[in-house]
Amino acid sequence: MPNPIKNAAVSENYALDLARTHELNFDKARYQRKSSG
Repeated sequence: MPNPIKNAAVSENYALDLARTHELNFDKARYQRKSSG
């Protein structure tokens, strides 16, 4: 039987990873747009 608390922690980490990846991609795109003029 899966542990709901452990699953909640995993999904929370997953959400944080998604947010972090999105932030990195956003910064990268903004930097490229800025450097391209």
